[in-house]
Amino acid sequence: MDYQQLFDRWVALTVLPEKDREVLVGKLHEEVRNGVEVLGALAAAEVNTILGEVSYDQRDAYIAVCAPVLALAALDGYLLSLMEQGINPETAGLAQRKTIKGLADHWSRGFAKDQNVSYVNKTDPIIGLLLNKLYELRVNQILALHPAIVELPYKVTEKLHQYIGWAVNQGYIFGMMEREISQ
Repeated sequence: MDYQQLFDRWVALTVLPEKDREVLVGKLHEEVRNGVEVLGALAAAEVNTILGEVSYDQRDAYIAVCAPVLALAALDGYLLSLMEQGINPETAGLAQRKTIKGLADHWSRGFAKDQNVSYVNKTDPIIGLLLNKLYELRVNQILALHPAIVELPYKVTEKLHQYIGWAVNQGYIFGMMEREISQ
């Protein structure tokens, strides 16, 4: 596998104009779109909980900025999983896939059981590095959109940012599960 090419293809997807990105998301199966939104919402709820434990008067503004980026982080992981499988999300007929039914339930059961550790353990180490790079890019995006968050203690911002990485990884796992279900 050419990891550099894989990463370059992912980067090309992230710089699509907004209209093209909307078309790309529209090409995904409804269950995947819903799953990505749920992953983002779960991560945002955890971020909200963390900010509720500290005094931060810009909490609502931060959540408003952070929530869409968390959903995007989950989408990043999912798209990387597709591209690792050789699937071009821009041209594949992903919305018509019938084998994806039950994917969200499958993810929920695995997460309730062991937080999908078996999938994490199956992740190629180089792909793990790429997922970490996606995490770093989304952290930087949030910091650019809401720089005041750095006024909080480091341990608080680290707790917040871990959910960006969580969303990226769970999006990737979502793609791994889809591959497993469709086989």
